[in-house]
Amino acid sequence: MSYIKLDDVNEEHLLGTWRVKNRMFNASSASHCFIAFQCIRFLKNNIFTAQNGTKRRGHWEMKREQEMIYNPQVMFHLSKNERVNSIITNLMTMDETHTKLILYFDSGFELVLEKDANVNNCRKTK
Repeated sequence: MSYIKLDDVNEEHLLGTWRVKNRMFNASSASHCFIAFQCIRFLKNNIFTAQNGTKRRGHWEMKREQEMIYNPQVMFHLSKNERVNSIITNLMTMDETHTKLILYFDSGFELVLEKDANVNNCRKTK
């Protein structure tokens, strides 16, 4: 396992399909809009899709702000008036093809995502 330094994280690291491996939440984040999603797909044109049987689509962007939040941020634009902000708390490579990403959202909701470079779909693997 190898951790990727947060200073080195860029948009290319996020591209691809990420399966939700775990989610952590508290009472105030139990209704988070991402809580039921099983996978998130980051595309090159800054579009993302998230699905759990139904698909949600929006835009995403990576932001860096050195003054208040050191970690890279991922802003999800779900609709014209709905935005969700998260920070990347961890990004690591498990081996040559598997990567793990942890996103922490403003509400206290946390998603643990895993990407397999050899799989480009959202179906669970056994």
